Amino acid sequence: MAGLDTILSEILREGQEKASAVLAEADVSSGDIISKAKAAAEGITARMKKETDTEVADIAARYRSSADMQKKQATLAARQDMIGGCISKAYEKVLSLEDGPYFEMLGKLLGSRLQGKDGVLFFSDKDLARLPGSFLEKAQAMAQEKGGTLKISEKSRPMDGGFVLAYGGMEENCSIKALFEEKADALSDTVQKILFS
Repeated sequence: MAGLDTILSEILREGQEKASAVLAEADVSSGDIISKAKAAAEGITARMKKETDTEVADIAARYRSSADMQKKQATLAARQDMIGGCISKAYEKVLSLEDGPYFEMLGKLLGSRLQGKDGVLFFSDKDLARLPGSFLEKAQAMAQEKGGTLKISEKSRPMDGGFVLAYGGMEENCSIKALFEEKADALSDTVQKILFS
């Protein structure tokens, strides 16, 4: 039996050696696998971090651009409000001029619009009530210089101020409101230059 024990011992020893060799090889292989897995994980992590950083930078740039656009729009809106306010004040100031300066201004405007025809001037109720007699004389003299005539209608027109000049069936609206609307862009440009230059 001693021989059998020896054979068994030898088989057991060889089996242990093979098992140790397999375990050692498994340790080496698992170490390689773990190293490769760590390297792959680090690569994936680095790539994901780079992608995330890029995405975060893109989002931040979009938010900055959006904020800049909103700031520009708010600034533009504030400027337009200021310009509109100034134009409204100028409009109100023209309407509230004393009779002398007001009708002098209307006389100059009328002189630039007269034609060598027979015309009729229409005013608002307010302006008809405060119309100086000298205005009609000056207006008729200017019309005669152009080769036409001019009379003032006793019928008023619903308007804020200014006048309507009629030649036959053609009328030219020279109300203060119409004049401000006609010159809106030029007035805005002028006010903008004054306020923001």
